[in-house]
This record gives sequence, structure tokens and C-alpha cells, in this order.
Amino acid sequence: MEQKHDRSYHRLFSEPELLKDLICNFVDEPWVTEVDFSRMERINAKFHSEALERRDGDIIVRLPFKQPPGQDIYLLLLLEFQSTVDPWMALRFGSYVHLLYKQLRTEKRLAPDGRLPPVFPLLLYNGGSQWKAATDLKSLISLPDNTSLWRYQPSMRYI
Repeated sequence: MEQKHDRSYHRLFSEPELLKDLICNFVDEPWVTEVDFSRMERINAKFHSEALERRDGDIIVRLPFKQPPGQDIYLLLLLEFQSTVDPWMALRFGSYVHLLYKQLRTEKRLAPDGRLPPVFPLLLYNGGSQWKAATDLKSLISLPDNTSLWRYQPSMRYI
């Protein structure tokens, strides 16, 4: 039954107008006003790791900015319709972003300056309990606050 709902929500949030409404009404970031939603493009979200395990990234959309031309941001939307909170979601998001970057590099979908484009990770969760998992990868790493090792640790946050 859960997979049936997953597919329904996946299809629902694939609609451009609904996706635009979700971003405009729930993402309180200044860059949202700079997006040209008329040119947004759905991207293949079926990843395979190097061990050829299938990874479903739910919904990935290329959101072009109005200015400068050629600058894009990629929305990585994970739809979580599970009954419990995943305490390792920040790590899971990190894996998806890494696989997306590998795909973008392979497909030569780089920023105008030849570097990787920005990714905005967004989680949509409807479980019974409040989401209390860490929203940044650094929170999952065991290091004292005052160590110089922090500058070598991965840093990624999702909303």
C-alpha cells in the first residue's frame, strides 16, 4: 500500500505548477525569486552506484535562474512517506547529491564556469511523528567542537 501512495505523490509532485507552488510557498530563500519556472526541466532520478545498486532519488528538477543566463540550480526532492524518522537522512542526502554530481559531470551539465552547479536538497515527510533527525551531515560526525579536523569533514544541509 505504501508504494502505491509513493507513486501517487511522486506523480503529483512531478506537475510543474505544484512543484513551483511548493518551492515558492515553503522555501524561504532569496534565490527562489530568481528562478525562471517556465524553463524548469525534470532530470532522470534513477542512479546506480559503482556497485550497480539502484538508488531512486525521487524528483530532480533543473531550475534555471533568470540571470545570469546558463546558471542553474538543481532541486533534489525526496518524498518520504515512511512511518518513522530516518536519523541518517543527512547521510542519505549526501549520497544522492554525490551521485547527482557524478551524473551531471558525465552529462557535461556543468555551470558556465565549468564547475558543478548548486543543489538544493528538500525533504517532504508525512510520517506520524515530528521530524527530529539531524538536517546537516556534520551533526552525524563525532568530533569535538574545537578540533581543527572540522575543516576536512563534509558539510551538507537539507531543508
